[in-house]
Amino acid sequence: MNGISCRICQDNCEQSAIRFKLMTGGRAEPVLDLDTCNGCGICPSLCPADAIALERQPQPQMEATQ
Repeated sequence: MNGISCRICQDNCEQSAIRFKLMTGGRAEPVLDLDTCNGCGICPSLCPADAIALERQPQPQMEATQ
């Protein structure tokens, strides 16, 4: 977070995958539920501070069975 108090990502997440956890000092830290997030991309596109980036995680490769 860039010191911005905004929750537009949480307010617009149709999957409700983004929540904010209150921290000491009155700040809130975003928490992403990876099981719920579908990677739609709405959160970074709406962020007024460009504080959100999506990164594709490599998929584990399955071993070939013989």
